[in-house]
Amino acid sequence: MKYGRKLVTRISSIGSSLPLVGVALLPGPLLLLLLYAVQGFFTGGLSAGLNVIGLEELPERHRGWFGGSGMAVGGSAYLVASLVFFLISRILGGALYVDLGWRIMFLTSLLIIPFGFLMPESRKFKKIFGEMRLQLSRC
Repeated sequence: MKYGRKLVTRISSIGSSLPLVGVALLPGPLLLLLLYAVQGFFTGGLSAGLNVIGLEELPERHRGWFGGSGMAVGGSAYLVASLVFFLISRILGGALYVDLGWRIMFLTSLLIIPFGFLMPESRKFKKIFGEMRLQLSRC
C-alpha cells in the first residue's frame, strides 16, 4: 500500500493512452503489437484502479450493481468507438480515412487521461494510509 489508488490510476491512464497515440504516429503498423501489449498492461491497472476507488466510495448497498457495471462500460466503449469511426469516415471519405482517419481514431484515446487525473483518492485509502503514517511517526 505504498502508492495510492489515485496515483496508480493516473499513471495507468497515461500508460493506456500513449501507446495508442504511438500507433497513430507510426509510419505503418510495424510496432502495432508491441504498443497494444503496453497499452493492455496499463489498461488493466486503469480498470482495476477505477473499480476499486469507485467501489470503496459507494455505500455497501450500491456496491453490487456498480461492480458489475464494468461489463456494460466495455460495450459502451465499442459503441462510442463505432460512432467516432462513422463520423470520421463520413467527414473524410473512404480514401482519406485509409491514409489519415484511422490515426485520428487512435488519437481520441488521449481523452482517457483527464479522467485518470480527475479521479480522487478513496477515503478508505486515505484513512488507512493516514493511520500508517501516524504509527510510523511514533516509532
